[in-house]
Amino acid sequence: MKNVLRDARLASLSLLAVLLAGCSSIQPTGVANFSAGLSAAKGQTSLAFQAATDLTSESIIDYAASQPTLIDTNFLPVLDPASLAVWDQVFTALQKYAQNLALLTSPNLTKDYEDGVVNLAAEVTQVGQDLKHQKMISEVPSLSPSLAGAFTELGDLLLRAKAQHDAKAVLSHTDPTIKTIFTTMADAIGTSQMHNLRGTVHAHWEQRKATLKVSFLEAKTLAERRTVAVKYASLLNGQTTQELALGSLQRSYLALADAHHALAQGSRPGVLAAVSAVEQEVQNTQNLINRFNSISNTAR
Repeated sequence: MKNVLRDARLASLSLLAVLLAGCSSIQPTGVANFSAGLSAAKGQTSLAFQAATDLTSESIIDYAASQPTLIDTNFLPVLDPASLAVWDQVFTALQKYAQNLALLTSPNLTKDYEDGVVNLAAEVTQVGQDLKHQKMISEVPSLSPSLAGAFTELGDLLLRAKAQHDAKAVLSHTDPTIKTIFTTMADAIGTSQMHNLRGTVHAHWEQRKATLKVSFLEAKTLAERRTVAVKYASLLNGQTTQELALGSLQRSYLALADAHHALAQGSRPGVLAAVSAVEQEVQNTQNLINRFNSISNTAR
């Protein structure tokens, strides 16, 4: 994972190397750092969401087994494919936004830049339109309209900023909207284990634990109770891993909002600190999942 983070940062820096002589109002390396933070958080999102799907799959099977008939709808995952596609679409739009900021630091701005901004504004606005009819998390439809409105607003701001040719001016206009986007993403993950995706995942674990509590009471011998206790311990490990991983992801989104704000303020140290926080959260997520896998393999 350290290599992935390093490669993401180096790739962004390499992409911007030819732009270093650009507009003095914002440093290209700051944009590169922000872009690297986005890439790292996108990878962390995929990692955490895959872990959520893997670790809760057994509870879905347990639920399906308790139903009178075997039908497809009993196997709905915590994050369905449509929801995962929405998150991917959101990150794609944000990465294109970061690429546009990189172009603004170039000393050779041409009509291609203005055309690019128009195209980006149209794409970002389309994301907003799509989000009106899609859901970030199927159980929490109320979040998507807020995100849809933010992307629509971002598209309007970019279109109006087309002729500015100044990255710092663009950043100052878009910063409040970008903050809304990242905070909405963080809210979708959940501020605690009782809310949104964290709440849904928590409910899955509690359902499985409740089943084992019943089995423990029904056990007749010490050996049977010990078998149930071992399974319960495994569930606790999984629940703790998933809760900490999703909490880490939520903090990454808030750190990205801080990184963008620091960029808008022209504070490169602030950008570096916020992006470093994202990278640390990514590493924390990877360490948690590695630790859980190690414990699970040993238990087998």
